[in-house]
Amino acid sequence: MDYGFYKSAFGGSLIPPELFNRYMYKAKAYLSVATNDRPIPPEYEENAAFALCEIAEVYMKLSSRCGVKSENTDGYSVSYDNSLIKLELSEILNLYLGDSDLLFKGEL
Repeated sequence: MDYGFYKSAFGGSLIPPELFNRYMYKAKAYLSVATNDRPIPPEYEENAAFALCEIAEVYMKLSSRCGVKSENTDGYSVSYDNSLIKLELSEILNLYLGDSDLLFKGEL
């Protein structure tokens, strides 16, 4: 997965090149946990790549203070609505990999 794929195949524009590796690394870590570190079968590699791009964008938005639930400027405190973020990530995985066994939490 590289920035060229993100820009051309996925059509991404949210993540600048200098931050791409940071958010893609997080996306890969999330996908690894969600799939129990199972190898991605060849027929799902493209779907997984698109899922990674979307997940990386979610992390980028999160760092840009999207999902802020509340904020206090006196002592500068911000809290995020994690349930919305988890739901969005789950929807992304189900969209691209829901018809595979990759998201199954048990033994295959």
